[in-house]
Amino acid sequence: SNPMDLLDQGWTDISHPNARKAGHFLLQEKSSGLIIRFDKGNPNKPGYRGVDHYHIYNPNATSAKDQYLDKNGNPVGRNTNESHILPNGGK
Repeated sequence: SNPMDLLDQGWTDISHPNARKAGHFLLQEKSSGLIIRFDKGNPNKPGYRGVDHYHIYNPNATSAKDQYLDKNGNPVGRNTNESHILPNGGK
């Protein structure tokens, strides 16, 4: 649930300071280079903006149509339901 827990598991915080202040974190796994984004939800916002969620960047993306990976590692588009991964499986 806490993206900062990944720092103890070999990930590096590569977030822009202004984005971090707004609740958006970019973390990169050192050995694979995989990048994930964590967005802190605002309960006053609708949809996914209202809940904490992750995005997994697709290292082989060619456009917004395959920008992210779903929870199973399949390419998915930006702003799709599948691109939003909820902590703890959404529980």
